[in-house]
Amino acid sequence: MSLEELHLNLRNLMSDDYDQLKALMDAVYHDIGGAWPKRTIDKLIQEFPDGQIAIEDDGLLVGVALTVQVDYDEFSNPHKYDDLIGHRETILNNEDGDAMYGLDVLIHPDYRGYRLGRRLYEARKELCRSMNLRAILAGGRIPEYYQHADELTPAQYIDKVSRKEIYDPILSFQQANDFQVKRLLRKYLPEDEQSRGYATLLEWNNILFEPAANVLDTRPPRCV
Repeated sequence: MSLEELHLNLRNLMSDDYDQLKALMDAVYHDIGGAWPKRTIDKLIQEFPDGQIAIEDDGLLVGVALTVQVDYDEFSNPHKYDDLIGHRETILNNEDGDAMYGLDVLIHPDYRGYRLGRRLYEARKELCRSMNLRAILAGGRIPEYYQHADELTPAQYIDKVSRKEIYDPILSFQQANDFQVKRLLRKYLPEDEQSRGYATLLEWNNILFEPAANVLDTRPPRCV
């Protein structure tokens, strides 16, 4: 199947997409728990609809990016995945947050190789710019680390991936999309055995970001 044969549509995720989303998440995340419950996805859609991005091909859900708003100062420092999670598997969205946090990017196995992941990342960046948010943060798995854990520390592994001496399907992709590794996260997702529980704290900076004090007030002058 060539790219020209696809009929791709980028749009926001909807509650009615859940059955397809569940199948996609169960396939991609079978080793770390599978899909979120529907109530979790519905809450994300309700609280931050623009951050839940989907790509469909003739009605088939083939790519998804899930995102929340967070406080930059809190999540640019060491944290765990559980710090994003509230009661009953709800994902905490801070509507006053000055940064975005990339939760998940999923691509249908039959649609890999069509640069859909890059398209979702670009949509996130455009949203970050349009909302005048400071950055996009993410905790990135390093799923090939288990193959090198006996001879490399996590930091050494990350360095070799950065130097393109080792290919990691997640970290290599993120670095190719202008995300920088800020630090190593320990015990980020303990059930992620492939990453041995480690993750990278990644950051993409919005160079167009204007702090509130520098944003011009465009309101008309008050009559006195």
